[in-house]
Amino acid sequence: MKRDEELLRAIHLLLENRWILKRDMPEEFYLIRQRERELRKFFLDKLDWPLVGRSRYYRLERIPAVPQPFMGIEGLTSVQDYILLCLVLAFLEDQEEEGQFLLSELLTELPALFPEEYEERLDWNSYTWRKAIVRVISVLAELKVLEIVEDRSGAFLTKGLVDGGGEALYRVTEVAQVFLRFFPRAMSSYEDAAAFCAGELREGPQEAARARQVRINRRLLLEPAYVRESGTAEADFAYLLGRRSDTVERFAESVGLTLELYEDAAMLVSIDQPDWYRDYFPVRLKGLHEVLLHLADILRRETLAAPKAYYTETDMLQAIARTRAARGKGWTKEYRDMSDKRLWGLLCREMEDWQMLRLTTDGLFELLPPFWRLVGDYGEEIKDGK
Repeated sequence: MKRDEELLRAIHLLLENRWILKRDMPEEFYLIRQRERELRKFFLDKLDWPLVGRSRYYRLERIPAVPQPFMGIEGLTSVQDYILLCLVLAFLEDQEEEGQFLLSELLTELPALFPEEYEERLDWNSYTWRKAIVRVISVLAELKVLEIVEDRSGAFLTKGLVDGGGEALYRVTEVAQVFLRFFPRAMSSYEDAAAFCAGELREGPQEAARARQVRINRRLLLEPAYVRESGTAEADFAYLLGRRSDTVERFAESVGLTLELYEDAAMLVSIDQPDWYRDYFPVRLKGLHEVLLHLADILRRETLAAPKAYYTETDMLQAIARTRAARGKGWTKEYRDMSDKRLWGLLCREMEDWQMLRLTTDGLFELLPPFWRLVGDYGEEIKDGK
């Protein structure tokens, strides 16, 4: 059957963009409007994700099966950042669409909204808190929740609001009040982050099979790799390995990807370099990803006879030193000059984000199946230093 390229493009747009705003993406907006019925059915049937459509935007509520650290908002770096994010969103709920407000007004309102149970109090005299609110506003502007009309917040960051200096003016956009997704019950009633994700999936006898398929589809689509684990995830993975793998293959084809299924890991991959992914391996961070591929190659060669999954930090630093000696001549200057310890810090974070590594409770580093899937080497000319 011939693939519907127009529908596939609409699926990709919704998967890769938080918003499809009519004012910014009119062609894409009308494409989704034309195929809206099919898109709603596809995302509800396969992933139990609602497609929210209004006169000026579309948004796909992409709910994960399991919350992962890499799913945080890029640009926010601390718990304080996320607290302030929620407070600003609460402030925006009382603002009119397209209305404007001053930074000083926001700073005055937020302390009253601040949770009393939090151990540290909100204090704009603190550079840490000032830097956090500037960071949050920058992220919200990037996400198009608000627009910066006039900005002198650089002075606020260094000195605070002194004699009117450091003031800024913002405009409320059409999506400011719907940034957070709708929850069917009070957020305080959820036990943890996982409950937010599982809450909508009913687990009654008649719907258990569908709930399991939805969980699997969500993990495959939102996570770099679905690694076999214990508990509920083990049962789901066994189900995937069994007679239902063909169902997942059909799902993969419908989003333009290919299912790779192994005994201990599964992933959706693109055989050709995609033109719609913003973040993919091993191209985005070319220099660091080259080092990672070389490290994987060295360790794979060393452990062919005796496979090893768990490493100490000392083990990894020594492995990086060996990799540097064998392949370092071809690295970019940044990584050639970097210390082994700092380089391991960068690699460790990147490997965690791509689910290639997991830190165990006893402080060991577990190298997961996706780490061993790709390796890299240079031609003889580079290895010989020519």
